[in-house]
Amino acid sequence: MPTERVALLAVPSEILNDPRVRREIDWLTDAGWVVDTLGYGPHPSPQVRTHFELLPPTVWESSPWRQLVLHGLMTNSAKFRRIIQRRIPSTAADAVRSGTYDLIVFNDRELAPWSRDREVFGALTNTHIHLDMHEYFTQRMRERTPFGLLAWSWQRWLTRRLGDPQFTTRSTVSQRLADYYEHDRGMPRPAVVRNIPEFVQQQPQPVDPQRIRLIYHGLAHWERGLRDLIDTMGLVDDRFELTLMLTGDDAMIDEVRRIAAPHGKRILIRPGVPVKEIARTINEYDLAMMVYRPVSPNVRYMLPNKLFEAVQGRTGVVTGRNEVMIAEHEPYGFGVVVEPWGAQKTAQLLNSLTAERVQQLKDAAHAAAPVLHSENEKQNLLQTVGAL
Repeated sequence: MPTERVALLAVPSEILNDPRVRREIDWLTDAGWVVDTLGYGPHPSPQVRTHFELLPPTVWESSPWRQLVLHGLMTNSAKFRRIIQRRIPSTAADAVRSGTYDLIVFNDRELAPWSRDREVFGALTNTHIHLDMHEYFTQRMRERTPFGLLAWSWQRWLTRRLGDPQFTTRSTVSQRLADYYEHDRGMPRPAVVRNIPEFVQQQPQPVDPQRIRLIYHGLAHWERGLRDLIDTMGLVDDRFELTLMLTGDDAMIDEVRRIAAPHGKRILIRPGVPVKEIARTINEYDLAMMVYRPVSPNVRYMLPNKLFEAVQGRTGVVTGRNEVMIAEHEPYGFGVVVEPWGAQKTAQLLNSLTAERVQQLKDAAHAAAPVLHSENEKQNLLQTVGAL
């Protein structure tokens, strides 16, 4: 009888709200693996055998003054042990040390330096250790202040750990980021596993020429272009209305609601829905809005889940001049691009769209949906980590 294969997914976030990690759990369990998780928040899924919950932040993270002392007096390795590694339950460390896991997947960089702990990982010989890099991590310094210099040193150290030889394999979310990690960071080229949801069997809804419905779904954060999007609604034709389907901090959502209030019923705000319900929920809309100002390299090269959720929702997409997103929608024709960015340019583009053109975008999304779904990404990940 085959030996049971066991994987640990280590995640520096609340797994319930991380669709990429939720898919990794599904993919591994579908392939016959037993999966444990290490991360914030409650037990994430019935498919997870054991969940090790990261402990709350230490006192060192509760005050800027304490952080100044921490960053000023400790080495980066000592800081990691003090503010992150101490939050890992001893039961999780014991399970790794004892050789429980055939596969350990680190998601992003915050927990990745744990793999250097020789006391826990030093005796492992048959464990495949994989690093999945969700974002663009750069060493660029943003603040030339004393605290900024110290924090930059810490962030640079975390970024350098992405290249540690303990990792057997790596993956990231787009070809552009794979290029960056290979050529700019000198790593073996990561596999590409995009943030794509499952295929959903449905049809695009017909466009009402008198009521073209725009949707933004996702995190309530100003970096995601929400302020420009709200301002756009004061500049577009009366045939457009906007729904903001928001997740995240309640105080931030209240702030968005307050700023959108002068637009009345032209901007509707509704709560987010579970990840697996997004595509069916947004099917009633016409255009998914994803116009982000390139305020940072991470935004400039992001490839958000919502692009592919829009495809499965059978909506067209409106993006900014983001080369990664354009590379995904241009071959299929389900997107249009705002150039360069901002409310006025977005309004000009929307006002130029006829109902027939919007319907063409939705039909193109429908044609792309049987191709752009998660089954291919599942095979990419499983092959990369040797999990098939």
